[in-house]
Amino acid sequence: MTIPVGTRTDDMHALVLQFLGSFAHIQDFIDRQLAKLFLDRVAPNTSDFLWQSAINRIRDSERPKLVLKIAADLGTDADLSCFSDVYARVKLLRDATAHAASVEIVSNDEVRLAKSRIVSNYNSYAEPSLISRTELNDAINACAWMEAQLTYVLGSSELVGKMLAGGQPIVAVKPSRLPRQWDGVVWRRVTDQDS
Repeated sequence: MTIPVGTRTDDMHALVLQFLGSFAHIQDFIDRQLAKLFLDRVAPNTSDFLWQSAINRIRDSERPKLVLKIAADLGTDADLSCFSDVYARVKLLRDATAHAASVEIVSNDEVRLAKSRIVSNYNSYAEPSLISRTELNDAINACAWMEAQLTYVLGSSELVGKMLAGGQPIVAVKPSRLPRQWDGVVWRRVTDQDS
């Protein structure tokens, strides 16, 4: 797990950057881990071509659909019924943050995002939006939940072999249906009962 779970008390600039990095990690995880591994397994001779010509150019709006299709093909029991909605909600915040002309700290718990610094006949004034620490923390936790879902899709299928942490066998734990219900557990050690 690369995205930390929990409430962060970082400086708001650092929190914004952590959020942007978390979402970028999810995009990369879908493209380079889930999709690439899947293509390598089902179409080894055409995998690189398909990845370069399609997956590498995929639109953000298509990524959740790709996840759902791959999960269905793999026959995983992952509960992805909310994945597309969570991804879309987090992407809206990511777009507002990443495409802001300025990010200004308003308080210890709030940033102001301005769409533009220039007003003209062609570019009307857009009211800045305020983003709270809670919104950023929730979005980062949603990214961690998406990472756990993707990890479970990989780990519960035949796509990856044995998984190890510190030399010990581990299995992916099935995340809850919604991020707010998730306990943050991604892995657990394999026990004798698993054999």
